[in-house]
Amino acid sequence: MISVIIAAFNAAATIDRCINSIDVAKKSHDIELIVIDDGSKDNTASLLHSWASAKTWITVKYQKMVAWQRLVILGSI
Repeated sequence: MISVIIAAFNAAATIDRCINSIDVAKKSHDIELIVIDDGSKDNTASLLHSWASAKTWITVKYQKMVAWQRLVILGSI
């Protein structure tokens, strides 16, 4: 299994395209996706919720304003 961790902050403009690319790759690989929303102020949380509701292999975690390095660590636990 391949685990992909994405740290997102105000990524509404790009997150769909990013997750869609991983969704395409999932057709030929065993992938899990963990997305950590770092307190986005735009529509990122709503978009992530929609993806996670539709795809069981996507996990979304929510944090408030944490450095991206810590977000990656949080995504791995």
